[in-house]
Amino acid sequence: MLAALFALLVGGAGFLFVLGLLKSEALLRVRETMAVGMAAILVGLGTPFAGGSPTGLRVLDGGYRLALGVLCAYAASRALRGHVLVGLFVAAVAIAGSWSGVASASNLVFAALAGGAAVAGRWSKSNSTGFRALTGALIANAILRLPTSMPERLPTFIAIAVISVLSIAAATARGRARGRFVAVVGAAAGVYSIGLAGGAVGAVSARGDAEAGIRFAREALDAVRSGDVVAATTGLTRAADALREANRALEGPTTLLGRYLPVVGPNLVAVRELTATGADVARRSAVVVAAVDLFHLRTSDGRIDVAQIARLQSPLRDTRRAIDRALRVIRASDSPWLAPPLHRQADRLRSELVRARRSAADAADAAGVLPDLLGAKGPRRYLVVVPTPAEARGSGGLIGNFGEISAIDGRLRLERFGRTSELLESGVPQAQRTIDAPSDYLRRYSRFKVNELWQNVNLSPDFPSSAQVMASLYPQSGGTTVDGVISADPFALAAFLRITGPLVVEGWPEAFTPENTPRILLYDFYAQLTESRNKERIDLQRQVAQLAWTRLLSGSMPSPRIFATTLAEPIQERHLQMWSKRPIEQAFLESNGVSGSVPPLRGDWFSAITNNAGANKIEWYLHRNIRYSADVDLRTGQVEATAIVDMRNEAPPSGVATYLIGNKATPPAPPGTSIQYVSLYSPFGLVSATIDEHPIELERDTELGRNVYSGWIRIPPGGRSRLLVRLRGTVTSPIPKSYALQFGCQPLVNRDTVSVRIHVTGLPATATAAGLEAVDGEYRADEPLSCRSRYVVTAPPGWR
Repeated sequence: MLAALFALLVGGAGFLFVLGLLKSEALLRVRETMAVGMAAILVGLGTPFAGGSPTGLRVLDGGYRLALGVLCAYAASRALRGHVLVGLFVAAVAIAGSWSGVASASNLVFAALAGGAAVAGRWSKSNSTGFRALTGALIANAILRLPTSMPERLPTFIAIAVISVLSIAAATARGRARGRFVAVVGAAAGVYSIGLAGGAVGAVSARGDAEAGIRFAREALDAVRSGDVVAATTGLTRAADALREANRALEGPTTLLGRYLPVVGPNLVAVRELTATGADVARRSAVVVAAVDLFHLRTSDGRIDVAQIARLQSPLRDTRRAIDRALRVIRASDSPWLAPPLHRQADRLRSELVRARRSAADAADAAGVLPDLLGAKGPRRYLVVVPTPAEARGSGGLIGNFGEISAIDGRLRLERFGRTSELLESGVPQAQRTIDAPSDYLRRYSRFKVNELWQNVNLSPDFPSSAQVMASLYPQSGGTTVDGVISADPFALAAFLRITGPLVVEGWPEAFTPENTPRILLYDFYAQLTESRNKERIDLQRQVAQLAWTRLLSGSMPSPRIFATTLAEPIQERHLQMWSKRPIEQAFLESNGVSGSVPPLRGDWFSAITNNAGANKIEWYLHRNIRYSADVDLRTGQVEATAIVDMRNEAPPSGVATYLIGNKATPPAPPGTSIQYVSLYSPFGLVSATIDEHPIELERDTELGRNVYSGWIRIPPGGRSRLLVRLRGTVTSPIPKSYALQFGCQPLVNRDTVSVRIHVTGLPATATAAGLEAVDGEYRADEPLSCRSRYVVTAPPGWR
């Protein structure tokens, strides 16, 4: 249909032009009739279906576009000269805009016809009303179809300028039609002024309630964070009431006319919809907060009300659906003609709602999973291990103690606690034990007798892989079948003490506090309780871990938010990890960052994992710095990378307990020597490797979807070693035209530091870099390594 209309217009315009060159009165009358008819077709069929949404209401906007076409055609028909210049101007703008961006055929056709009609009318020196009306109709269609590649609002400003020029020309023309034209335009301006005034009155009436609602909502959020349930519920209820009153003011009769006017309407509708959805979200959030007493999820006898948690699922899902509706309303109300303050408020509300939706979704998932984890549908049993990162392992440290936690209908109890040596001596003979593990785990670590030695079960950097091995090995080691595994090292135990308070253990001179517990458990015990007091040390280690867990499980708890905040750092740095046999529960643990899993590749990746091979506690003295340099070609994805792992061993050669610096390696090594099995993980191929500038052959394998390069390294007491590898490969980033780099981490005594240098070929200075600073054409970062360290360089829009 559109193609046929274009063919008619092009053919008709050419025919009219030929007729305009002839001076026969009969032919001129034919041209006049044809011009009027074509103008009517263009106005009636062309403008209602063009672009432009002044109110956001489809039918009403079609009427406004039709009115614009009538106005342009009529005004041009009365203007003796202005339509020529206007037609040329619109044609030039439309063609220029189309040249610089993507344009549809209608953009170019109407632009060319508008300019052509203007020139033809001027060339033929015809003052026919019909020909001028046809030019106006073409101009209206052209401005309604200006290219979308033009800056936002510019097409509207052009339309206003064109209509103003034509209207002024028509209003200043001679004849009786002038008065009618002025009267119609004046009446339209009066109606618009009345609607604008009514909208302003409604907005002023609603402003106080809207601002009060926003204030009450923010106060309620602060109350939620502090655990004040009463204040949070009251604040959200008051916010809902205030926003509802604001919405009523905007729905009153004073704003009725303004809702259907261009520019005024989108603003009134946006505010009305935002207040309505805000009231709905606040009301539903109040229901959620009122449904749970954040201070009494746990009673003093150590039981969590799992039924209360389960009841939260429905209101949380309702809240999430309300937030989804609010986000859809914000997207639907987005208009280039929203007032700047309203636009900023809408953007701010959108950001807050996105965060709120994520929180509501996480809370709903937690309400669905936690009751089962806590034994709501049957008893659960979990293996607890207490590793010591002073003797490093890939996903923790040497496991010195273990325990069992039972969960029955929300009641948690520590049923058993002991030394790992008990697991070596009990159950099935070590050589006959079998393990369930991923194939890459079995291939890489079976040679270390992981089925026999609990000391080596967590060599993998991926805690779920290690936990799967523990769960299969535990029943063969004198234990029972478990539903999951929890790992909590001394840093996690220190966080527990922030909740339970300090511990006093008979036999140790000072109380255990969050500040000194890691130092005592990782150094002081070994330095002061030497071989002659070995049994005493073991008993004290067991007592501290057992007491910390017992008090955590049986004592009264703070609000879930405070609890989560307290444990956030040990969870983030993998000092506290948990695995579940059930896939749904494991997915929940992974989404909340507590699983200790190595995530799927999302771009470039590098991690350095050290496993202690000297059977000592020498990682107390080990400090590592990782330097990573990458030259990236975003067009091809090719990456040339250099990774340097600097390892500094501050252990003395003597004067310290054997537990700390002695060695049981083969061949023997002097005291204070740090012997490490180092594994480097990367998606790229290994080009070369050196240790202290001497070439070294590294084992090559794959694990966890990555290449892994491993070797044995000895660092003398007080010395350092530098392992350098050159890597090459192609990376695919999840974000188009970007390079993403993430570091894997290992729970160690001393936190790693990382230095990053990224150079992207041909990238302009307008590129964005997350977590990096632009320096001399490169992107750099120097900081302590976090398990969430991720760096992204993204090319600007339009870069090729």
